[in-house]
Amino acid sequence: MLIGVIAIETAPAATLLVLREYESEGPVTNHLLVLIGLNNIVCIIIFKIILSVFVSEAHSTLIPVLEVIVSIVIGVIIGIIISFIEKWLEKPVEILMLVIGGITLNIGIAYGVDQSIANYFPGVKFQISNLLANLFMGVALINSTTKGDTSFKALKNADLPIYAIFFVLAGASLHLHDFLESGFIIILFIILYVIGRSFGKIFGSLIGVKYAKLYPKLRNNLGFGLLTHAGVAIGLAYMIQDNLSGELGKTLSTVIFSAVVVFELTGPIFTRFAIIRSGEVKEISLSKKKYHTTKRSYQKVFVRLKHSLGFSKIKVLSKVGKIRCNDVMRSNVESILDSLPFDEVLKFASHCKYDQFPVVDNDHHFLGTISYSEIRDVLFDPEFAYLVIARDIMNEDPPIAYPNDSLKKLLVKFHTSEGDLDYLPVIDDHEPPHLIGMVTQKDVISAFRGIKQENEKKDF
Repeated sequence: MLIGVIAIETAPAATLLVLREYESEGPVTNHLLVLIGLNNIVCIIIFKIILSVFVSEAHSTLIPVLEVIVSIVIGVIIGIIISFIEKWLEKPVEILMLVIGGITLNIGIAYGVDQSIANYFPGVKFQISNLLANLFMGVALINSTTKGDTSFKALKNADLPIYAIFFVLAGASLHLHDFLESGFIIILFIILYVIGRSFGKIFGSLIGVKYAKLYPKLRNNLGFGLLTHAGVAIGLAYMIQDNLSGELGKTLSTVIFSAVVVFELTGPIFTRFAIIRSGEVKEISLSKKKYHTTKRSYQKVFVRLKHSLGFSKIKVLSKVGKIRCNDVMRSNVESILDSLPFDEVLKFASHCKYDQFPVVDNDHHFLGTISYSEIRDVLFDPEFAYLVIARDIMNEDPPIAYPNDSLKKLLVKFHTSEGDLDYLPVIDDHEPPHLIGMVTQKDVISAFRGIKQENEKKDF
């Protein structure tokens, strides 16, 4: 039962690094970020209750529930306190130290409460979850801070060494003699765990997306993005070692540590597969990975060394090429069906980050866009809102982009568009046209910046 609960966990670190590396954006990416947090919260809470009731033999089922509630309350309070304090901080290093201090304070308070209860009630075993307290500290902080995600950007400067420590600990806990002693049985357990967890993640998300009637591309891609397994799973495996003595605790922890190694080798690959297949990675982001090969990296080092030694400058050939709209757009686009009632249009607009929403028919032909100005016009006349559908309020001649548009042409279109748009729908040249992607002004400017940097690197 414990090992099944741990299988729910998804490693945030490895998944976030892949999403960050490929600059992924879209419905699959957004749902992955939400589900990672939910997976970890559910995993820790259920694990805590099961461990207290069935393993630690708590005197009452009320005690593990109280442990969970107290852990959450401590985390939320510390998170809110940090959000108040960071208003007076400006430098990222100051915010980083504040967050680290909050994590340390969480651990200290949890230990203090545990010891106090042990002193006043000797027969009661009460253990606050540090993992749960720190998890909810992050939830409270991001939802109460006035500085957006500044706190978490500050943590990015220090997160890699922490992730590395987790992997070192996991590797250090894998002893070859455990495999030799247990032989075929433990290897069979590891195989069953890996297959069972993979099956559960992939087909569970497929069924969930189907019954929730979410975006169709989520169905075949979401599960693959949830396969990474580390962080919380490693911490819970250590808790099993501490609470289950003998061969059972050793066997279960070995299975988990071994599975972590397997999933951390394969999980990021499957996450990459999911975001690429769903169309949420720009073609230019993939081209960068292909372009910056090991051979080219060595070439740059030797050219730089020659220049430092006083030899003549040598140009490093940079095949940037002519970047088109097709290279910077994302093909996974959320769109509105032309027959959608106005209430559903409002619901779509409330969660979609576009500033104009593409409207399509049942055959995915592009018909136009709906902007916030069209929505406001209907809201000012609420008597007719229930009669209106998407086709009635859409703009049939909005600014659009084509796959072969140059970066310069795209920038001109953004500049001349009414309302200073940040998103342009991309359509093909068929008649009627199909919606094939969405391009953002930020990605166009980022591509210009990339070209400028490459040109500067040609000469040292």
